[in-house]
Formats: sequence, structure tokens, C-alpha cells
Amino acid sequence: GLSAGDELLAVDGWRLRRLDEALRLLSPGRTAPLLVARDQRVLSLALTLPALGKEGPAAAAGSVSFSASAQPPKAALALRKAWLSG
Repeated sequence: GLSAGDELLAVDGWRLRRLDEALRLLSPGRTAPLLVARDQRVLSLALTLPALGKEGPAAAAGSVSFSASAQPPKAALALRKAWLSG
């Protein structure tokens, strides 16, 4: 998961400049790759915005879950290589 000091780089292949950009790029119930910089390394995590239930959008807006990806998507690996070599 995320750690203190992590820098969010991209969600679903889109570079992030502000956290609210990530929320616009995500759909409830869908998992998207999240690239973060930690200790001079780029990591790929899985980001899932909870599906909207009976509670409505306000309940889901404050919670996001993350899980590590054992095999990052090829697009994430290509972005990582481009950022590290550029």
C-alpha cells in the first residue's frame, strides 16, 4: 500500500499533478494502476475506488483501497522505463 512520503505519479497511464485529478480519472468499482515514487524507485500499485452502494457517492468519496500488483501492466513498465531513462 501507500506509505508516508510516497509521491503519486500516475493513475491509469495519466500523469498526476494534484490528488483531485486522480478522483476524476477513476470510476467506482474499477481497479486502475497507480504509479508512485518511493525511495528513488517507481512502484506499481492497484487502486480501487469502492463501488457505490446504498450509502451513495458521499460514503465512497472518502475511502480508496490499494493493493500491490505482482505483475505490473506492460504500459506501467514502459512508463517506468521512460521516466527512469529520461
